[in-house]
Amino acid sequence: MVPGGESFVWELSEWAAGRMGGPVELRAAPGAEQLLGGTAEGRLAGEAAAEWFDRHL
Repeated sequence: MVPGGESFVWELSEWAAGRMGGPVELRAAPGAEQLLGGTAEGRLAGEAAAEWFDRHL
């Protein structure tokens, strides 16, 4: 999960994802830099992570 509005962070994430050995999925999450505040975005990030683990592990 990366902030949606920062292209440099997205490009860096794509670069890193291309070097990982397993399945990778990037999602834009506006406000991702504030996810630890218990916001709705944080819940969405957690749900997306749980879905990924269910599919791949």
